[in-house]
Amino acid sequence: MVDRAISTLRAHAISQSICEPIDLQGAIDRLGFVQADPIRSPARAQDLILRHRTIDYRAGDLERRYASLEIEEDYLYAYGFLSRRVWRLLHPRKTPALRALERQVLETVRGLGEAHPGALEAHLGKRRMVNAWGGYSKATTNALEWLHWRGLLRIARRESGIRVYHPAPPPGAPSTPAERLRELILLLARIFAPSPEKSLQTAIARYRDRAIPRSREYPSSAGGVGSRRRVAPGRLRRCQLRVARRGFDSP
Repeated sequence: MVDRAISTLRAHAISQSICEPIDLQGAIDRLGFVQADPIRSPARAQDLILRHRTIDYRAGDLERRYASLEIEEDYLYAYGFLSRRVWRLLHPRKTPALRALERQVLETVRGLGEAHPGALEAHLGKRRMVNAWGGYSKATTNALEWLHWRGLLRIARRESGIRVYHPAPPPGAPSTPAERLRELILLLARIFAPSPEKSLQTAIARYRDRAIPRSREYPSSAGGVGSRRRVAPGRLRRCQLRVARRGFDSP
């Protein structure tokens, strides 16, 4: 029974993740999300993920071609590269009103059209603030990062590894919170499958209340995997979530 479960898990994982190599844009669109990591042990995560799924891929191709691709950098369950369709599902995020400095930075970037963090010093000074890691960062750099998180700025490219920002394009007509949540659950289920239901619930918990505003359809965290019949009727199969439990909990 256990051997059969392992074979099922292996076949399911391969079918969900590995396919015939295609062009770079197509591979990212198919995956939806490619995790990014600068650590090269043995290589960066994005290069390891894409080399087996993209025709003639070479390390660094994603960054070299970034500006010509319909993709965005953002945070899903980790930081990485998202197809434009998936990026739109994340916005608008549930965020507080802009602070004074954030409004100044946004107006400055819009006026410049594109801004390297260092270029903002000439306009807004070099004030520092405590960052999330307990160290110090330039206040303008911190504001750029928050504006990017809000979806108001996007990363145009990188110069020597430093992000260069410009105004984000309008996201288009937003889907309802219920539609966005449903599509994100399906995306995460496909990325993590095969996965125990509890693990998937943890991955999507951040979107139920913190990232996607509440609505009449989803007034609270009731829109989780436990209500999958309402979230994605006929599309989220139980075997995608529980195939591991079925095998390894059996005698």
